[in-house]
Amino acid sequence: MTDTAPFKSVVVNTGQHYDTMLADVFFTELGIEAPDYSLGIGSGQIVDQVGKMLAPLREIFEVEAPDAVLVYGDTNSTLAAGVVAAHANIPLVHVEGGERLYRRAAMPEEVNRVVTDHLADLCLASSRKAVRYLLREGIASERVQFVGDPMYDIFKLTGETLKRRSAAQPDDYGLEPGAFILSTMHRAENTDSRAAGIAIMAALDAAPMPVLLPAHPRLKARLDAWGWEPRNALRLIEPLGYFDFQSLLRQSGLVVTDSGGVGREAFFAGRGAIVPLESSAWIEAVEAGMAVMVGSDPDRLALALSSFRPRQPIPGFVENEFGQGDAGARIIAEIDARLMRRAPRDEGPWHPVAHFGALPRAADSTSRTTSEFTARALKAQQAHGAVAFDLTDSLVGAAELGQIAALAGISLRLLVRLDRLAYNIFDPSAVATAAALLAQGHRLATSDAKHKKLLSELFDTDVEAFKVLPSGDDLDGMGVVCPWLWGEYPVSSFEKKLRLVDAGRDRQLDALRAEIAAELTSPGRIN
Repeated sequence: MTDTAPFKSVVVNTGQHYDTMLADVFFTELGIEAPDYSLGIGSGQIVDQVGKMLAPLREIFEVEAPDAVLVYGDTNSTLAAGVVAAHANIPLVHVEGGERLYRRAAMPEEVNRVVTDHLADLCLASSRKAVRYLLREGIASERVQFVGDPMYDIFKLTGETLKRRSAAQPDDYGLEPGAFILSTMHRAENTDSRAAGIAIMAALDAAPMPVLLPAHPRLKARLDAWGWEPRNALRLIEPLGYFDFQSLLRQSGLVVTDSGGVGREAFFAGRGAIVPLESSAWIEAVEAGMAVMVGSDPDRLALALSSFRPRQPIPGFVENEFGQGDAGARIIAEIDARLMRRAPRDEGPWHPVAHFGALPRAADSTSRTTSEFTARALKAQQAHGAVAFDLTDSLVGAAELGQIAALAGISLRLLVRLDRLAYNIFDPSAVATAAALLAQGHRLATSDAKHKKLLSELFDTDVEAFKVLPSGDDLDGMGVVCPWLWGEYPVSSFEKKLRLVDAGRDRQLDALRAEIAAELTSPGRIN
């Protein structure tokens, strides 16, 4: 980590990125400590690469016995280390968790990221958007923390470093600052197909400004095999060192890239970006008017090259979405506070509801048959004159049990508390269920007098005032019968919570959508 970190780090380089200019250069130019282990895995299909990493990583973890495993981003190495750590019961920390495109077929790296997020004890999000994605996917909030983007840390540090060291300049290539395009291209959908690859290269070659493209070795090999070479604006050059690339990016007039990292760096630098993908990993730049997505369509790319004009950067936007450039220090602090000083690892809060401590125990598996319901309901009716039937949290099983009660001569008081309702009572299916219960001879009731009139008007029936029975005098230990706990296939209280968490989430999303809609239509909106 750093000289001030409260723990020692052991660095493993799997060798997934094996070209010197695409991997080793980052260790040397950024002053990163040399790897303690280098696996030399090399290239290959995703599954093959991951498979080759598992056993060596397991052996390293057994030797080093780490207190935690730290993984980054969405690489195959990230997935492999996450799987091994999870099975070795070692706390896992995922930096840059939560980023999503929701296009797993087109972006297979997303599978790595999703799996790692769900295995991780701690998801350290680099953007505000990523935090929202993680919470919507059911990741417990205790496992999610916004720390900011380490790439922004490096970007700011690089800016200071470039002031005092030499690096590539536009005039090295006979170019003027701001009067050229910097490009990178390596995604499979843009380079695997001869037709798609040549079409994109041809569009770049016809750009209105010179285009510098440090060619990925795989791209260069494909172009050579296809017998294609640029003739006009496009210049294919050798891969650049980190500082050389950063120097040119900050002095470019425009960036064309299918790299998520380069796209984000262009945003940090206030440079417009054209993204030849159907979706961008860093959608914030698109929403801010600093980037445009054109897919793999060469005509759309050509149009954007001639017409796209990015907006001026919005002051404070980058810092709000990606942090202040202190992500490294915050990552260290989070690891120290949440993992290194923690008691021996337990199951942890994997889900907002599904905590291990909340799971039903074997000793709690009371029989919930309909015959038992009838017998106990009759006993409750004899004692209290009626049985309270709670429809506040769910209508699951209500109609079936209502019919059983009616056949047994049991009078149900259908308890509805509008201020706590977990579903839409105006939904046609909910109205139909309530109507069926009323037709069976049961009565609506509420424990809140101010809701009595509203319910009466809603269902055109008399509504009784009802006082919830004290715990212990009922069927379910709650003063009322909870219909979803009964029936041939009963739903436990734990499972009921699991179902209702989606309803709560949906209400929050509805509120968020309304907030976004209001923002989009507000007079002060930047267009």
